[in-house]
Amino acid sequence: MSTAAHAHVEKPSTILGIALNLMAAGLLSGVILATINHFTQPIRERNEELMREQARKDVLPTASRFEPIAGFAAGAQWFRGFDEQGQLVGHVLPVTTRGYDGRIEMILGVDASFAITDFRVIKHSETPGLGAKAVEDNFRSRFRGRKLGELEVSKSPDPKKILAITGATITSRAIATAFDKRLGQLATLAANGFKEIPSDVAGERKAQ
Repeated sequence: MSTAAHAHVEKPSTILGIALNLMAAGLLSGVILATINHFTQPIRERNEELMREQARKDVLPTASRFEPIAGFAAGAQWFRGFDEQGQLVGHVLPVTTRGYDGRIEMILGVDASFAITDFRVIKHSETPGLGAKAVEDNFRSRFRGRKLGELEVSKSPDPKKILAITGATITSRAIATAFDKRLGQLATLAANGFKEIPSDVAGERKAQ
């Protein structure tokens, strides 16, 4: 048999070998990734919960203890905040809205008079230097002390309105609108002692 014929016979076997090696490598990679994820996911979840706990303290600093309100799903949990004497000082609420570039997940602090104390952005994909400025204190401070119906956004300075982030009016309005809606829900639910919680609010995770 000629050398050319011999090479022709071995070629299919070589291709099959390469394919099997690639398949084995892919399978091994999948097993490794699954194993890593199995051990690291609880750590990631715990770190995220610690971040949210700190965010609750940041947005409602007068509270020394937070109590989850019954009736809400884990991913949409609302909290009551109490001071050291056990007095209710406010609430901490999750808020999710859609900004210019995607979802914005936040935690909103509200005092006992239903005025905003502060908020924290937990996750976002807004444009750096524009919508991403929503995480900065300069923007967050514009909401402090405001109540339901006092969250209209303006492109120019107006003491009765919230000044939008320059070049990011869509993001600014999305956040303000979501907060106004949430404050309205809080007022309604608190009035009936959180006895009747609509299913879309109790289990709300994404849409606002």
